[in-house]
Amino acid sequence: MQTKGGVDVRQGLVGALAFALAGFLAPACNNKMPTATDAASAAQTTVAVAAAPSAPTTASALPPPPTVHTVVAREQNQPVALRADAANIYWVNHGLDAAGKEVPNAGSVMLAPKDGGSPVVIAAKQDSPTAVGVDAAAVYWTVSNGVRRAPIGGGSPTTLFALPAGAGMPVSLVVMDKEVLIGVLHMTRGGVYRVAKTGGGKPVWGGNEDEGFPAWGLAPWNTYVFVCNGDGSTLGRAHLSMHALSIVVEQLGGCHSLTYDSDAMYWGDDGGHVRRLPFLGTGTPELARRMMQSLAEAKDLEEVAVDDAYVYWTEKAAGRIVRVPKKGGSESVVVDGLRAPQALAVDDHYVYWAEPSSGMVSKAPKSAEAAAAIAARPAPPARPTPAPAAVPPPPVRLPGGAKCPPGRVVYQDCMHACIGPDGCCAPGCTW
Repeated sequence: MQTKGGVDVRQGLVGALAFALAGFLAPACNNKMPTATDAASAAQTTVAVAAAPSAPTTASALPPPPTVHTVVAREQNQPVALRADAANIYWVNHGLDAAGKEVPNAGSVMLAPKDGGSPVVIAAKQDSPTAVGVDAAAVYWTVSNGVRRAPIGGGSPTTLFALPAGAGMPVSLVVMDKEVLIGVLHMTRGGVYRVAKTGGGKPVWGGNEDEGFPAWGLAPWNTYVFVCNGDGSTLGRAHLSMHALSIVVEQLGGCHSLTYDSDAMYWGDDGGHVRRLPFLGTGTPELARRMMQSLAEAKDLEEVAVDDAYVYWTEKAAGRIVRVPKKGGSESVVVDGLRAPQALAVDDHYVYWAEPSSGMVSKAPKSAEAAAAIAARPAPPARPTPAPAAVPPPPVRLPGGAKCPPGRVVYQDCMHACIGPDGCCAPGCTW
Protein backbone atom coordinates (compact mmCIF):
# COMPACT_ATOMS: atom_id res chain seq x y z
CA MET A 1 0.00 0.00 0.00
CA GLN A 2 1.43 3.34 -0.95
CA THR A 3 1.15 6.47 1.15
CA LYS A 4 2.05 10.08 0.57
CA GLY A 5 3.66 12.14 3.27
CA GLY A 6 2.11 9.91 5.92
CA VAL A 7 -1.33 9.82 4.26
CA ASP A 8 -2.70 6.56 2.86
CA VAL A 9 -2.69 6.93 -0.92
CA ARG A 10 -5.55 4.47 -1.31
CA GLN A 11 -7.77 6.40 1.07
CA GLY A 12 -6.88 9.56 -0.80
CA LEU A 13 -7.69 7.97 -4.14
CA VAL A 14 -10.98 6.48 -3.08
CA GLY A 15 -12.06 9.57 -1.18
CA ALA A 16 -11.22 11.96 -3.97
CA LEU A 17 -12.83 9.75 -6.61
CA ALA A 18 -16.03 9.82 -4.63
CA PHE A 19 -16.22 13.54 -5.41
CA ALA A 20 -14.06 14.07 -8.52
CA LEU A 21 -11.29 12.35 -10.43
CA ALA A 22 -8.90 15.28 -10.26
CA GLY A 23 -6.47 15.62 -7.38
CA PHE A 24 -6.91 12.07 -6.12
CA LEU A 25 -4.05 12.06 -3.64
CA ALA A 26 -4.17 13.80 -0.27
CA PRO A 27 -0.93 15.79 -0.06
CA ALA A 28 0.74 16.05 3.30
CA CYS A 29 4.46 16.56 3.26
CA ASN A 30 6.54 19.48 4.44
CA ASN A 31 9.91 18.25 3.15
CA LYS A 32 11.57 19.93 0.21
CA MET A 33 11.70 17.40 -2.61
CA PRO A 34 14.55 17.38 -5.18
CA THR A 35 14.34 16.83 -8.90
CA ALA A 36 14.99 13.53 -10.69
CA THR A 37 18.48 14.76 -11.52
CA ASP A 38 19.21 15.32 -7.83
CA ALA A 39 17.78 11.89 -7.07
CA ALA A 40 20.59 10.12 -8.93
CA SER A 41 23.41 11.72 -6.94
CA ALA A 42 23.65 9.52 -3.82
CA ALA A 43 25.75 6.34 -3.58
CA GLN A 44 24.98 3.42 -1.31
CA THR A 45 26.11 3.83 2.31
CA THR A 46 25.84 1.72 5.44
CA VAL A 47 23.91 3.07 8.43
CA ALA A 48 23.80 1.74 11.99
CA VAL A 49 20.34 1.39 13.52
CA ALA A 50 19.01 0.39 16.90
CA ALA A 51 18.92 -3.31 17.65
CA ALA A 52 15.50 -4.83 17.10
CA PRO A 53 13.46 -6.30 19.92
CA SER A 54 13.85 -10.03 20.41
CA ALA A 55 11.66 -12.35 18.39
CA PRO A 56 9.22 -14.60 20.22
CA THR A 57 11.10 -17.47 21.84
CA THR A 58 10.46 -20.67 19.92
CA ALA A 59 12.56 -23.64 18.89
CA SER A 60 12.84 -22.18 15.40
CA ALA A 61 13.32 -18.52 16.40
CA LEU A 62 15.96 -16.70 14.43
CA PRO A 63 18.94 -14.91 15.99
CA PRO A 64 18.53 -11.16 16.55
CA PRO A 65 18.06 -9.18 13.34
CA PRO A 66 20.93 -7.27 11.73
CA THR A 67 21.80 -3.96 13.39
CA VAL A 68 22.97 -2.20 10.23
CA HIS A 69 21.37 -1.50 6.91
CA THR A 70 22.58 0.00 3.66
CA VAL A 71 21.08 3.11 2.14
CA VAL A 72 20.66 2.46 -1.58
CA ALA A 73 19.45 5.97 -2.44
CA ARG A 74 18.79 9.25 -0.65
CA GLU A 75 16.79 12.36 -1.50
CA GLN A 76 14.14 10.51 -3.48
CA ASN A 77 10.85 12.29 -4.16
CA GLN A 78 8.21 10.06 -2.51
CA PRO A 79 9.36 6.49 -3.41
CA VAL A 80 6.14 4.46 -3.37
CA ALA A 81 6.78 1.11 -5.11
CA LEU A 82 9.75 -1.31 -5.32
CA ARG A 83 10.71 -4.28 -7.45
CA ALA A 84 13.92 -6.32 -7.64
CA ASP A 85 15.49 -8.57 -10.26
CA ALA A 86 18.80 -10.46 -10.23
CA ALA A 87 20.93 -7.36 -10.68
CA ASN A 88 19.00 -4.23 -9.71
CA ILE A 89 16.40 -2.66 -7.47
CA TYR A 90 13.77 -0.46 -9.16
CA TRP A 91 11.35 2.08 -7.76
CA VAL A 92 9.10 4.96 -8.75
CA ASN A 93 9.10 8.38 -7.14
CA HIS A 94 5.52 9.59 -7.13
CA GLY A 95 6.65 13.20 -7.08
CA LEU A 96 5.71 16.29 -5.07
CA ASP A 97 6.73 19.91 -5.34
CA ALA A 98 8.67 21.82 -2.69
CA ALA A 99 5.44 22.53 -0.79
CA GLY A 100 4.55 18.84 -0.60
CA LYS A 101 1.75 19.06 -3.16
CA GLU A 102 1.26 16.86 -6.18
CA VAL A 103 2.09 18.49 -9.49
CA PRO A 104 2.07 17.05 -13.02
CA ASN A 105 5.22 15.40 -14.30
CA ALA A 106 7.16 15.57 -11.02
CA GLY A 107 7.68 11.79 -10.76
CA SER A 108 10.51 9.58 -11.92
CA VAL A 109 11.49 5.93 -12.44
CA MET A 110 14.77 4.82 -10.86
CA LEU A 111 17.28 1.96 -10.86
CA ALA A 112 20.18 1.14 -8.54
CA PRO A 113 22.59 -1.82 -8.79
CA LYS A 114 22.13 -4.25 -5.91
CA ASP A 115 25.84 -4.60 -5.25
CA GLY A 116 26.48 -0.89 -4.99
CA GLY A 117 26.57 2.18 -7.15
CA SER A 118 24.71 5.42 -7.66
CA PRO A 119 21.01 5.48 -8.62
CA VAL A 120 20.18 5.91 -12.30
CA VAL A 121 17.22 7.85 -13.65
CA ILE A 122 15.37 5.63 -16.14
CA ALA A 123 12.66 8.18 -16.84
CA ALA A 124 12.17 11.72 -15.50
CA LYS A 125 9.18 14.07 -15.65
CA GLN A 126 6.62 11.27 -15.26
CA ASP A 127 3.03 12.08 -14.27
CA SER A 128 2.16 10.45 -10.93
CA PRO A 129 3.83 7.04 -11.32
CA THR A 130 2.37 4.66 -8.74
CA ALA A 131 3.34 1.07 -9.60
CA VAL A 132 6.40 -0.56 -11.20
CA GLY A 133 7.32 -3.95 -12.66
CA VAL A 134 10.22 -5.48 -14.55
CA ASP A 135 11.12 -8.33 -16.88
CA ALA A 136 14.44 -9.37 -18.43
CA ALA A 137 14.49 -6.51 -20.91
CA ALA A 138 12.42 -3.58 -19.68
CA VAL A 139 10.93 -1.64 -16.78
CA TYR A 140 7.17 -0.93 -16.77
CA TRP A 141 5.28 1.64 -14.74
CA THR A 142 1.91 3.29 -14.44
CA VAL A 143 1.33 7.00 -15.01
CA SER A 144 -1.83 8.99 -14.46
CA ASN A 145 -3.44 7.82 -17.69
CA GLY A 146 -1.73 4.62 -18.77
CA VAL A 147 1.34 2.36 -18.85
CA ARG A 148 4.87 3.15 -20.02
CA ARG A 149 8.06 1.17 -20.48
CA ALA A 150 11.79 1.72 -21.06
CA PRO A 151 14.71 -0.64 -21.74
CA ILE A 152 16.73 -1.55 -18.65
CA GLY A 153 19.95 -0.87 -20.52
CA GLY A 154 18.89 2.65 -21.43
CA GLY A 155 16.62 4.23 -24.00
CA SER A 156 13.65 6.53 -24.37
CA PRO A 157 10.40 5.69 -22.55
CA THR A 158 7.44 4.71 -24.70
CA THR A 159 3.72 4.58 -23.96
CA LEU A 160 2.29 1.06 -24.23
CA PHE A 161 -1.30 2.00 -23.56
CA ALA A 162 -3.26 5.14 -22.78
CA LEU A 163 -6.57 4.76 -20.98
CA PRO A 164 -9.69 6.32 -22.50
CA ALA A 165 -10.53 9.74 -21.11
CA GLY A 166 -12.40 9.48 -17.82
CA ALA A 167 -11.56 5.79 -17.31
CA GLY A 168 -9.74 6.37 -14.02
CA MET A 169 -6.17 6.07 -12.84
CA PRO A 170 -3.96 2.95 -12.93
CA VAL A 171 -2.64 2.15 -9.45
CA SER A 172 -1.38 -1.46 -9.66
CA LEU A 173 0.63 -3.43 -12.21
CA VAL A 174 1.68 -7.03 -12.80
CA VAL A 175 4.21 -7.98 -15.50
CA MET A 176 3.49 -11.32 -17.17
CA ASP A 177 5.19 -13.20 -20.04
CA LYS A 178 3.60 -11.36 -22.96
CA GLU A 179 1.45 -8.72 -21.35
CA VAL A 180 1.03 -6.37 -18.43
CA LEU A 181 -2.05 -6.27 -16.21
CA ILE A 182 -3.08 -2.97 -14.66
CA GLY A 183 -5.66 -2.22 -12.00
CA VAL A 184 -7.58 1.00 -12.64
CA LEU A 185 -9.21 2.94 -9.83
CA HIS A 186 -12.50 4.69 -10.62
CA MET A 187 -15.66 4.74 -8.55
CA THR A 188 -17.92 3.60 -11.40
CA ARG A 189 -15.66 2.57 -14.30
CA GLY A 190 -12.67 0.99 -12.62
CA GLY A 191 -11.42 -2.43 -13.65
CA VAL A 192 -8.55 -4.55 -14.93
CA TYR A 193 -6.87 -4.08 -18.31
CA ARG A 194 -4.61 -6.37 -20.32
CA VAL A 195 -1.84 -4.45 -22.07
CA ALA A 196 0.34 -6.19 -24.66
CA LYS A 197 4.07 -5.63 -24.30
CA THR A 198 4.05 -4.67 -27.96
CA GLY A 199 1.39 -2.04 -27.25
CA GLY A 200 -2.40 -1.77 -27.06
CA GLY A 201 -4.81 -2.87 -24.37
CA LYS A 202 -8.36 -3.85 -23.53
CA PRO A 203 -10.40 -4.33 -20.36
CA VAL A 204 -10.58 -7.75 -18.73
CA TRP A 205 -13.43 -6.42 -16.62
CA GLY A 206 -14.79 -2.94 -16.05
CA GLY A 207 -14.22 0.14 -18.12
CA ASN A 208 -17.87 1.17 -18.15
CA GLU A 209 -20.49 2.11 -15.58
CA ASP A 210 -22.36 -1.19 -15.89
CA GLU A 211 -19.34 -3.30 -14.90
CA GLY A 212 -17.24 -0.94 -12.81
CA PHE A 213 -15.04 -2.60 -10.18
CA PRO A 214 -12.46 -0.13 -8.81
CA ALA A 215 -9.35 -2.30 -8.85
CA TRP A 216 -6.54 -1.80 -6.35
CA GLY A 217 -4.47 -4.99 -5.95
CA LEU A 218 -3.95 -7.76 -8.55
CA ALA A 219 -2.91 -11.42 -8.29
CA PRO A 220 -2.84 -13.53 -11.50
CA TRP A 221 -3.29 -17.30 -11.38
CA ASN A 222 -3.76 -19.64 -14.35
CA THR A 223 -6.43 -18.04 -16.56
CA TYR A 224 -7.71 -15.69 -13.84
CA VAL A 225 -6.73 -12.49 -12.12
CA PHE A 226 -7.87 -11.85 -8.57
CA VAL A 227 -8.74 -8.27 -7.74
CA CYS A 228 -9.11 -6.29 -4.50
CA ASN A 229 -11.55 -3.45 -4.95
CA GLY A 230 -10.68 0.13 -4.06
CA ASP A 231 -12.04 0.19 -0.51
CA GLY A 232 -10.71 -3.27 0.37
CA SER A 233 -14.14 -4.75 1.07
CA THR A 234 -14.30 -7.31 -1.75
CA LEU A 235 -12.02 -9.81 -3.45
CA GLY A 236 -13.14 -10.67 -6.96
CA ARG A 237 -11.97 -13.07 -9.67
CA ALA A 238 -12.00 -12.16 -13.36
CA HIS A 239 -11.35 -14.53 -16.24
CA LEU A 240 -8.59 -13.20 -18.46
CA SER A 241 -10.34 -14.00 -21.74
CA MET A 242 -14.05 -14.58 -21.04
CA HIS A 243 -14.96 -11.14 -19.63
CA ALA A 244 -16.58 -12.62 -16.54
CA LEU A 245 -16.23 -11.56 -12.91
CA SER A 246 -17.24 -13.47 -9.79
CA ILE A 247 -17.05 -12.48 -6.12
CA VAL A 248 -14.66 -14.55 -4.02
CA VAL A 249 -15.07 -12.88 -0.61
CA GLU A 250 -17.18 -9.93 0.51
CA GLN A 251 -16.93 -7.94 3.75
CA LEU A 252 -13.22 -8.59 3.62
CA GLY A 253 -12.33 -5.95 6.17
CA GLY A 254 -9.51 -4.45 4.14
CA CYS A 255 -7.13 -5.67 1.47
CA HIS A 256 -3.79 -3.88 1.74
CA SER A 257 -0.94 -4.69 -0.63
CA LEU A 258 -2.28 -7.84 -2.28
CA THR A 259 0.62 -10.06 -3.33
CA TYR A 260 0.99 -13.69 -4.33
CA ASP A 261 3.15 -16.72 -5.04
CA SER A 262 2.36 -19.80 -7.13
CA ASP A 263 -0.03 -21.22 -4.51
CA ALA A 264 -1.75 -18.41 -2.64
CA MET A 265 -2.55 -14.72 -2.14
CA TYR A 266 -1.42 -12.64 0.83
CA TRP A 267 -2.58 -9.26 2.16
CA GLY A 268 -3.20 -7.22 5.28
CA ASP A 269 -6.64 -6.20 6.52
CA ASP A 270 -7.90 -3.25 8.55
CA GLY A 271 -7.96 -5.35 11.72
CA GLY A 272 -4.20 -5.87 11.62
CA HIS A 273 -4.29 -9.45 10.29
CA VAL A 274 -1.81 -10.79 7.74
CA ARG A 275 -4.01 -13.01 5.57
CA ARG A 276 -3.37 -15.98 3.30
CA LEU A 277 -5.84 -17.56 0.87
CA PRO A 278 -4.84 -20.52 -1.36
CA PHE A 279 -5.90 -20.11 -4.99
CA LEU A 280 -7.42 -23.59 -4.85
CA GLY A 281 -9.68 -22.41 -2.04
CA THR A 282 -11.49 -19.75 -4.08
CA GLY A 283 -14.11 -21.87 -5.84
CA THR A 284 -17.01 -20.48 -3.82
CA PRO A 285 -17.39 -17.70 -1.23
CA GLU A 286 -18.13 -20.30 1.45
CA LEU A 287 -14.98 -22.27 0.65
CA ALA A 288 -12.87 -19.10 0.54
CA ARG A 289 -14.08 -18.11 4.01
CA ARG A 290 -13.07 -21.51 5.39
CA MET A 291 -9.69 -21.55 3.66
CA MET A 292 -8.65 -17.98 4.51
CA GLN A 293 -5.99 -17.91 7.24
CA SER A 294 -4.70 -15.28 9.64
CA LEU A 295 -0.92 -15.76 9.82
CA ALA A 296 -0.04 -12.91 12.19
CA GLU A 297 -1.13 -9.70 13.86
CA ALA A 298 0.45 -6.57 12.40
CA LYS A 299 0.63 -2.99 13.66
CA ASP A 300 -0.10 -0.32 11.05
CA LEU A 301 0.71 -2.66 8.16
CA GLU A 302 1.67 -0.92 4.94
CA GLU A 303 3.11 -3.33 2.36
CA VAL A 304 3.39 -7.13 2.02
CA ALA A 305 5.98 -9.22 0.15
CA VAL A 306 6.80 -12.94 0.00
CA ASP A 307 9.72 -15.23 -0.70
CA ASP A 308 9.89 -19.03 -0.77
CA ALA A 309 9.31 -19.47 2.94
CA TYR A 310 8.10 -16.25 4.57
CA VAL A 311 5.63 -13.40 4.39
CA TYR A 312 7.13 -9.97 5.12
CA TRP A 313 5.43 -6.69 5.90
CA THR A 314 6.30 -3.14 6.85
CA GLU A 315 4.89 -1.55 10.01
CA LYS A 316 4.91 2.17 9.48
CA ALA A 317 4.28 3.47 13.00
CA ALA A 318 6.59 0.92 14.66
CA GLY A 319 9.32 1.62 12.11
CA ARG A 320 10.15 -1.99 11.40
CA ILE A 321 9.89 -4.92 9.02
CA VAL A 322 8.50 -8.22 10.32
CA ARG A 323 8.11 -11.70 8.85
CA VAL A 324 6.25 -14.93 9.61
CA PRO A 325 6.48 -18.41 8.02
CA LYS A 326 3.99 -18.89 5.19
CA LYS A 327 2.57 -21.97 6.87
CA GLY A 328 2.20 -20.23 10.21
CA GLY A 329 4.43 -19.81 13.23
CA SER A 330 6.12 -17.13 15.28
CA GLU A 331 6.77 -13.65 13.99
CA SER A 332 10.30 -12.23 13.95
CA VAL A 333 11.62 -8.74 13.36
CA VAL A 334 13.88 -8.42 10.33
CA VAL A 335 15.03 -4.83 10.82
CA ASP A 336 13.99 -2.12 13.25
CA GLY A 337 14.61 1.55 13.96
CA LEU A 338 13.29 2.76 10.61
CA ARG A 339 11.45 5.95 9.70
CA ALA A 340 7.93 5.03 8.52
CA PRO A 341 8.88 2.23 6.07
CA GLN A 342 6.31 1.53 3.37
CA ALA A 343 7.12 0.01 -0.05
CA LEU A 344 8.76 -3.44 0.24
CA ALA A 345 10.57 -6.06 -1.87
CA VAL A 346 12.64 -9.18 -1.11
CA ASP A 347 15.13 -11.40 -2.92
CA ASP A 348 17.30 -14.36 -1.91
CA HIS A 349 19.37 -12.45 0.64
CA TYR A 350 17.99 -8.95 1.19
CA VAL A 351 14.87 -7.10 2.13
CA TYR A 352 14.43 -3.68 0.48
CA TRP A 353 12.17 -0.87 1.61
CA ALA A 354 11.34 2.77 0.91
CA GLU A 355 10.68 5.59 3.35
CA PRO A 356 8.72 8.32 1.54
CA SER A 357 8.98 10.72 4.46
CA SER A 358 12.80 10.59 4.50
CA GLY A 359 13.24 10.03 0.77
CA MET A 360 15.43 6.95 1.31
CA VAL A 361 15.51 3.50 -0.29
CA SER A 362 17.45 0.96 1.79
CA LYS A 363 18.30 -2.73 2.16
CA ALA A 364 19.34 -5.17 4.90
CA PRO A 365 20.00 -8.91 5.14
CA LYS A 366 16.64 -10.55 5.72
CA SER A 367 17.97 -12.95 8.36
CA ALA A 368 21.13 -13.92 10.24
CA GLU A 369 21.48 -16.83 7.81
CA ALA A 370 21.22 -14.45 4.86
CA ALA A 371 23.84 -12.18 6.42
CA ALA A 372 26.20 -15.15 6.79
CA ALA A 373 25.58 -16.20 3.19
CA ILE A 374 26.31 -12.68 1.97
CA ALA A 375 29.54 -12.59 3.98
CA ALA A 376 30.59 -15.97 2.52
CA ARG A 377 30.11 -14.91 -1.09
CA PRO A 378 33.35 -14.36 -3.01
CA ALA A 379 34.15 -10.75 -3.58
CA PRO A 380 33.29 -9.53 -7.08
CA PRO A 381 36.29 -9.28 -9.39
CA ALA A 382 38.08 -5.99 -9.04
CA ARG A 383 37.64 -3.58 -11.87
CA PRO A 384 40.88 -3.21 -13.83
CA THR A 385 42.79 -0.07 -12.98
CA PRO A 386 44.40 1.66 -15.98
CA ALA A 387 48.17 1.71 -15.80
CA PRO A 388 49.56 5.18 -15.24
CA ALA A 389 51.02 6.88 -18.25
CA ALA A 390 54.74 6.38 -18.64
CA VAL A 391 56.77 9.33 -17.38
CA PRO A 392 60.02 9.91 -19.25
CA PRO A 393 63.12 10.19 -17.10
CA PRO A 394 64.22 13.74 -16.39
CA PRO A 395 66.75 15.01 -18.86
CA VAL A 396 70.38 15.24 -17.99
CA ARG A 397 71.08 18.91 -17.38
CA LEU A 398 74.31 19.76 -19.13
CA PRO A 399 76.59 22.10 -17.25
CA GLY A 400 76.80 25.61 -18.59
CA GLY A 401 78.99 25.92 -21.65
CA ALA A 402 78.70 22.23 -22.59
CA LYS A 403 78.34 21.43 -26.25
CA CYS A 404 75.48 19.51 -27.87
CA PRO A 405 75.90 17.46 -31.03
CA PRO A 406 75.71 19.34 -34.31
CA GLY A 407 72.13 20.50 -35.08
CA ARG A 408 70.97 20.36 -31.44
CA VAL A 409 70.92 22.94 -28.70
CA VAL A 410 71.08 22.82 -24.91
CA TYR A 411 67.88 22.35 -22.89
CA GLN A 412 67.48 26.00 -21.93
CA ASP A 413 66.79 26.84 -25.55
CA CYS A 414 63.80 24.55 -26.29
CA MET A 415 60.45 23.38 -24.95
CA HIS A 416 60.58 20.79 -22.18
CA ALA A 417 58.80 18.19 -24.34
CA CYS A 418 61.64 18.41 -26.84
CA ILE A 419 64.46 17.63 -24.40
CA GLY A 420 66.14 14.30 -24.92
CA PRO A 421 67.70 12.14 -22.21
CA ASP A 422 71.10 13.64 -22.98
CA GLY A 423 69.88 17.13 -22.07
CA CYS A 424 69.83 18.37 -25.62
CA CYS A 425 66.87 19.45 -27.71
CA ALA A 426 65.67 17.46 -30.66
CA PRO A 427 66.82 18.82 -34.00
CA GLY A 428 64.76 21.84 -35.08
CA CYS A 429 62.73 21.88 -31.83
CA THR A 430 63.34 25.21 -30.15
CA TRP A 431 61.41 28.13 -28.75
